[in-house]
Amino acid sequence: MRDNGRAAVRTVRVGARRLTYSLRFDDALRLVISVYPDLTVSVRAPHGADLRRVDARVIRRAPWIHRQLLEFERYHPLPVPRRYVSGETHYYLGRQYRQGIGRGEEGWNLTRGFLRVTIKGEKQAERVLEVW
Repeated sequence: MRDNGRAAVRTVRVGARRLTYSLRFDDALRLVISVYPDLTVSVRAPHGADLRRVDARVIRRAPWIHRQLLEFERYHPLPVPRRYVSGETHYYLGRQYRQGIGRGEEGWNLTRGFLRVTIKGEKQAERVLEVW
């Protein structure tokens, strides 16, 4: 495998399942396995590590990796990033408000369950709400 600073995607078989992980070689002193909330698995290995040993270590740690993945799956789907468009909802003081965006003098107004944001130009709703 070439060590060009980029991660390689590898797959190992663990029983009847497959476990896919990204492998990166760097100046790590030892092999490090990380599981992330987006359900990805990453392995960092020292330069020159044998691929068979890396795969064997991942297979040996597969029960732990699987437990971590199951724990993170409990929190899915992850929150969708805000787009600051009409119809989106926002929480304020424990209550949920639907957002409406209009054109005009910059400002905001809470009325009957709606958070009305007025903006002058494109993509300013986020800034107006952050200031508020």
